[in-house]
Amino acid sequence: MSEHEIHLAGGEIDTHFHALHIQNREVDVAGLLRQCMASGLQACIDVGTSETDIEDRYQLLSGIPGVYFAHGLYPSNADREDGDSALQVLEEALALPRTVALGEIGIDRYRDYATPELQRELLLHQVELANRHSLPVIIHNRDAEDELLSAFAECAPTCESVMHCYSGPVSFVPRFLDLGFSFSFGGNVTFKNAPTVREAMQAVPLDRLMLETDAPYLAPHPRRGRTNHPGLIGYTYDLVAGQRGIARDVLVASATENAKRVFGI
Repeated sequence: MSEHEIHLAGGEIDTHFHALHIQNREVDVAGLLRQCMASGLQACIDVGTSETDIEDRYQLLSGIPGVYFAHGLYPSNADREDGDSALQVLEEALALPRTVALGEIGIDRYRDYATPELQRELLLHQVELANRHSLPVIIHNRDAEDELLSAFAECAPTCESVMHCYSGPVSFVPRFLDLGFSFSFGGNVTFKNAPTVREAMQAVPLDRLMLETDAPYLAPHPRRGRTNHPGLIGYTYDLVAGQRGIARDVLVASATENAKRVFGI
């Protein structure tokens, strides 16, 4: 099976991937995305993690129709001494063409990043920035549900936003729904050892559900362990439609409508 296998039925949207991270694995990302679009991928959102990646991402992808952008400072940026200048560059980038969200931002208690307090501060700065520019935010969450809810009690997104690649407890799903969040699930929802992710996915109403690859990470079953890319998202649509007991084309239509509503694409 080729590394660049494409498994699409047509009309799918990938709401979250990282083009430069795929390129770092010696993949011709631009060529691959053109193949995906020709094979039926409707749209995809390339998500940044630092202000330093914005120019390279635009040079790589801006000529490909159907590719949109989100820009943000990932939690690992929270202890940078040049944080103010990074936020200034980020704000300027929000005016760039096809920018549809601010992200990936959030709080990560799993990795050894900056302190939760510094991560919260960076998160809130960016939520305020997104609110000023009427953009949704894309939230990264690792073992930080309580910290995120506390931060959003201080400053919540004013646009419908997204809990990206959600893998937290199902008990928190209603609380984020009440704050106006939609949920996006990645290839890990297909993993045999991820019943809690599927439980959370089942708890999300269809009109608040989207799918993503988080490529090059989390390639879906049966391609787990390979370099992921937007052309493999069809496997995730297959699994989620089956788990929810709905026709695949119904899921594609619903997820597409949700992505268009949230991101304006």
